[in-house]
Amino acid sequence: MKKLVIGLALAGLILLPLSLSAQTEAAGSGFQIMSIDIGYAPSWDLNLTDNATPDQEAFIAPALFGLNIRVADNFIVGVETLTGSNGVAGTDTYLNVKYNFLPRVRGVVGFGQTRLFAADVTKPEPAAALGFEVIPFTRVAAGSVTTEFKVAFRYLATVTDLKNSGLVFALAFGIGF
Repeated sequence: MKKLVIGLALAGLILLPLSLSAQTEAAGSGFQIMSIDIGYAPSWDLNLTDNATPDQEAFIAPALFGLNIRVADNFIVGVETLTGSNGVAGTDTYLNVKYNFLPRVRGVVGFGQTRLFAADVTKPEPAAALGFEVIPFTRVAAGSVTTEFKVAFRYLATVTDLKNSGLVFALAFGIGF
């Protein structure tokens, strides 16, 4: 538990100056064509065996990378990868569909494959994701380049067995145009 608190505190200290220096803009000031996200995604593996003990590491901290394309004013399609850590090797890849239902809140539905939350981490399994993103700070520089600080919450589960699942809390920095 101490490692979790220390990890979240360090991530906050690293990302807080970026977010505080950003200026909050009007609701429609996000990226207009494409954006790239880079971040950190502390995650909790909810895979439980019959005796209610975790199958694998209960806490993992994958790196997050995303590429998003704006399809319409409130509609975004993107690809996201979560690269494992803490001895859990593998990369999860998701095709995400995002919809802005409030000015700074996006709902996210994703489909892809997971190793991080699979019953057998050596084999990728089909997976789905459901969650939301909050964009508390954004900044538009030179009228076209947009930076965003994002906080995301997702529930990821394998399609074949919902017991093989995880909760993801992500902090990410996005830059787009």
